[in-house]
Amino acid sequence: SAESLPLDDKDLEKRLRYLTELVYPAISSKGKAKQEQMSSRFNKSHELVEFSVGAMVLARDERRDGTTAPKFEGPFKVGSQTTDGSYILLDGTGEPLTRRYAPSQLKLFVRRKPLSAGDDDADSSGTLETTSESYEIEAILDHDTDPDYPHLFYYFVSWKDYGPEHNSWIPFDNFDDIQIVRKYWRGQKSRRFPPYVLEQSSADTSAAAAPKPKAKPPNKKQAAPAPDPSTLRRSKRRREGSK
Repeated sequence: SAESLPLDDKDLEKRLRYLTELVYPAISSKGKAKQEQMSSRFNKSHELVEFSVGAMVLARDERRDGTTAPKFEGPFKVGSQTTDGSYILLDGTGEPLTRRYAPSQLKLFVRRKPLSAGDDDADSSGTLETTSESYEIEAILDHDTDPDYPHLFYYFVSWKDYGPEHNSWIPFDNFDDIQIVRKYWRGQKSRRFPPYVLEQSSADTSAAAAPKPKAKPPNKKQAAPAPDPSTLRRSKRRREGSK
């Protein structure tokens, strides 16, 4: 076979122009088209939804056991969104969950049945609060959970400047300010564990942790002195004489 001759400067320049003007742009264009195709396919199968603060969402349970366990748990309230796009969720007591969730792990919560005035969990007037208007809550009096959604809390509240006949049950997502919910649960904890119980518990713990004093060795029993034979004989004679 003929040996390939080295290219001169003109041939090298032509080859370089051919690569830069035709080959490289064609490869780049083909690569961009492939990337756009993959991106379009990914966006169709991974639709990202943004959730507003205060929205109720269900979170995908990544640690569920078995296929019969529910895929989602909740509902939870969106507390805030971080700079990386993940969400901080709040449970029914207003406390943040220990982990953050990506948008792909969440979906909007929709109740199976709307709240109605005929529910068993009604207020003193037989109604559940569903109005979109905002009123100021004076105090939370009681709480309960939804039978279908254990994470969904309802609160029995009294309204400022309204009498007790207007007290009503409202779901957790109706609260504009969750600080009153957190305050309520702090009161529940102090009521469940009074200060004197905590002090007594800590005292018992410290007493249990304290080293036990060393016990003294038991005293050896001393042998009783042998009875005097003469005394036994006198007692026997006295009994015989009394017969």
